[in-house]
Amino acid sequence: MTRPIPAAESLTVEFKSDRKKLSDSERVEAIVCLANAEGGEVWLGVEDDGTPTGLHPEHALLAGLPGLIAARTSPSVINMSRWCWVTCTNMGRSSAPT
Repeated sequence: MTRPIPAAESLTVEFKSDRKKLSDSERVEAIVCLANAEGGEVWLGVEDDGTPTGLHPEHALLAGLPGLIAARTSPSVINMSRWCWVTCTNMGRSSAPT
């Protein structure tokens, strides 16, 4: 999936670097923060300035992320995680419900 990275972070867009391997707690916290507000998107593998740096190799498969988030939240937060490719850099985009 190809999609442009948003121009900047906002109340509904969060960039999270994954170069040093975000912990599971950090990934869940980012989604929960958006879900507790207006909802939005967390772009994993994107620096705060919007530069795509990619996912840590251990996070390359996003298939388990929705289950991780649902299991660690109560009530469960349901989200959709997708691959995004921008100039050959793999990133993840997770949506928090509105």
